[in-house]
Amino acid sequence: MGVMSNDTATRTDWAPTPTQSRVLTHFQGLDYECTVVDGCAACDVGRRTFYDWFGKPEFAQWWNEQGERWAALQMGRVHGAMVRSATGTDVGGTPADRKMFLERFDKGYAPRQRQELSTDGPLGITINVSKTYAQPAAVDKDAGPDGDGKEVMPNADRTHV
Repeated sequence: MGVMSNDTATRTDWAPTPTQSRVLTHFQGLDYECTVVDGCAACDVGRRTFYDWFGKPEFAQWWNEQGERWAALQMGRVHGAMVRSATGTDVGGTPADRKMFLERFDKGYAPRQRQELSTDGPLGITINVSKTYAQPAAVDKDAGPDGDGKEVMPNADRTHV
């Protein structure tokens, strides 16, 4: 039986062994909070065997896809931690940790600066610039309309204020 990849939706002829599946289940059951040595020992698998599995692209792809899927399924836990944190409960971690998780796994999340706009018609856009960066003006003794030596940017409006 093949494995259906969530990302590519392609069928392969490779499938994990029951031992490989058991190791994955163990790591996920501990929220991946164990060392390779401890995780493998708990499943009676040698550390070297575990690393040998990663020498096979099919296994590595499967393991990584399962890890991504597992992490995406933790979204409810992240949202719950955000609510508890916002109401004064210490949930551990940091707001930056939760933000990073949302940016990676929550398809509907996008900070204001990353939101994309789409429209079928004309779109008026107002841009507020808080910082502008310009190269220093060239000093030319004969610059300026009065030859007063004031700094003038090339192609700048040469009216005095």
